[in-house]
Amino acid sequence: KNKNKQRRSRRMVVFELEYVLSICATIAGVILFLSPLPEIKKMKEIKNVNDRTFIPYIMMYLNCVLWGYYGGSESILVVLVVNMIGCFCGLYYIVVFLSLSTGTKQKEVILSMMIISSLTLFVGIISATPSFTEKNITQYVDGGGRALLPMLATVVTVLMFGSPLVQFAKVLKQKNSKFLNSYFAIVTFINCICWVGIGYIRSDLYLWLPNACGWLLSCVQLYLIYKYPSNTSNSVIVNIV
Repeated sequence: KNKNKQRRSRRMVVFELEYVLSICATIAGVILFLSPLPEIKKMKEIKNVNDRTFIPYIMMYLNCVLWGYYGGSESILVVLVVNMIGCFCGLYYIVVFLSLSTGTKQKEVILSMMIISSLTLFVGIISATPSFTEKNITQYVDGGGRALLPMLATVVTVLMFGSPLVQFAKVLKQKNSKFLNSYFAIVTFINCICWVGIGYIRSDLYLWLPNACGWLLSCVQLYLIYKYPSNTSNSVIVNIV
């Protein structure tokens, strides 16, 4: 009887912990996807993208589309809701960036969107046709075709969290972190901790692994922001530290 009570109490503690982490992850996830808004607002004010890169917005959109599929297929509501919000945010950022960019950058955004649309359509078809998936993908992916979606989403998530570091060379060369979004880095740090916890509790490798990588990448960004303070108002980490 005592053992059964202990097991029940442990399950209750784990359930409550997962519930709390889910709420925290939802809030942190929404804030994460809203974090580029100050940067977007500044672009709209000056009507120029300057030296900003569109890659984080592209990766955000693709990441959210893939994880939205995963959350729906696995009936994980928190994953589905957060990523649907992120999907609309990412699409908005891309549209704004596209409207303000000219020449080569505009062509790059259009080409990237075409590639992402094709990839999204491919994943949608694969996810909607389990018989096709099991028949043709099993021989390539261990665990069957269902593993294809989270594996692809995991790779894209790591790329999304690391995408701000495409400006790594500029930050080191100019010793200025104005190219990095400190809001994004801070919220990524918090968000990834929550999702690592949820993934660990659910024993879901595809949830905790990419977020563990994202946490490490956010640490790199925060270090750069702290070591090379930005001359613009975009950086808040110096004031926090």
